[in-house]
Amino acid sequence: MIYSTIPTQAQWKNDRFDETGIAFTQACRQFKIKPGVQQKIKLEFAKDEVIKRIDDLIALNEVQIADAGEQLWLLFDTYSAIDYWLKENSRKVSHHKGRRSSAQQYIDIFSGIKKKAVLDLYSCVCNTLALRLNCTINVLPMKLELYFGKTLGLHGFKTDYVMHKAQYLSRAEVEKYRLVFFDKKAHMLPWWEKKSDLASSGDAGLVLAETKYSNEKTADKEAIPLPNEAGFVMGMGSEFYVAPHKLSKVDGASDGFYHSSYLNGGSLLCAGSLIIEGGVFKHISNKSGHYRPTATHVLHALNALAIHGISYNNISVEIDDGEKIEIFNNVTEFKQYLAKTSFSDRSQGIEDLNSRMDQSLRKQEHKHYQQHIRGINTGESR
Repeated sequence: MIYSTIPTQAQWKNDRFDETGIAFTQACRQFKIKPGVQQKIKLEFAKDEVIKRIDDLIALNEVQIADAGEQLWLLFDTYSAIDYWLKENSRKVSHHKGRRSSAQQYIDIFSGIKKKAVLDLYSCVCNTLALRLNCTINVLPMKLELYFGKTLGLHGFKTDYVMHKAQYLSRAEVEKYRLVFFDKKAHMLPWWEKKSDLASSGDAGLVLAETKYSNEKTADKEAIPLPNEAGFVMGMGSEFYVAPHKLSKVDGASDGFYHSSYLNGGSLLCAGSLIIEGGVFKHISNKSGHYRPTATHVLHALNALAIHGISYNNISVEIDDGEKIEIFNNVTEFKQYLAKTSFSDRSQGIEDLNSRMDQSLRKQEHKHYQQHIRGINTGESR
């Protein structure tokens, strides 16, 4: 199937071989799959919380929404869920080894059909987003960063590129700090145990996520004063990363660990602090001097939790808007606060903020470049 428009939920669930749908039942009959094997397939597919979230978002796309900004945000949420599913699917496929049982063989077959439907849906959503944002597919990622993400702020730029205080991680290094979600809880590799085979242990080495370990190894507690609180970022691909943060005291040392350290100063969907206990999210904030994300970026993080089927209403939310700090006991209170501003106005505000910051950073880059050139000419360059 190739979608020219976003399908109805009924069409979508049939195309992706939903385990409760007609297409799945007919395929089981055609292949003469035994009831016991069918049950194993259904149980395996029922674990896929991300595809359930995509189902829900497809259903919401059927609803007539008057606010154009809200329509666009729904499209982006749909895009984010699909993008995350495709990445996780690739990770899982790469881990499959050895002989497969009869049930696993059919799971592989039906998963291939599901992936084809997801890819077609992804193409449709990307094209729709590009049309709405008045851009080509090639520049869509950059446009999404500008419209929904958060670029490095002026303070972050100066810390990282002028004073050279930040340590940047490689892809392999940052992977050990990535949260992995299953059974509706967050898990992580036990990096604090310093095992030599940690990088290669994969999902088998995962434990329930606890931010206390990052908190214990964060020397400066001024920015994260709450017990068990730790810094985090969520990239444009909706992956969460949590690690100990460290202030650098010497210019040029590149030994500080900041919100920019995870993804090399790139654009993010959210940055701030978290409290996670036993794999359960308890608290989230937008406290990040490097990025200065808005309350709307925290909503991105909460929507990402919904991708994993995680109930987040009991999470407390702390928002620093630069002038005052607001604390909400739960997400319902937080969303009521956000509802005072329309989706369109919030999106326009983020785009304007990122555009102004981009102009400021360009000026800073030019100034820093000129200073560097003068230093070379006088023999004082670092």
